[in-house]
Amino acid sequence: MNFGISSIIIGAVVLVLLFFVARLALRWAIRLALVGLVLIILLGGGVFWWLSTKSKTQERRDKPRPTPIRRASSH
Repeated sequence: MNFGISSIIIGAVVLVLLFFVARLALRWAIRLALVGLVLIILLGGGVFWWLSTKSKTQERRDKPRPTPIRRASSH
């Protein structure tokens, strides 16, 4: 084999390897993006829950408690 044929074969093998590495990297990038999206959604839900419960407890503290009503006894 001469230099031209061997360089073409080596180039083709390197090109195929780069293609497979790029596919693997793309799969991992998609997986990481999905995990990041799920984490952002969970974090947003947690912050929303925290803020909504915080506002409810603040409303309870601000409201005066109603005085209990005593009913007349039947005696």
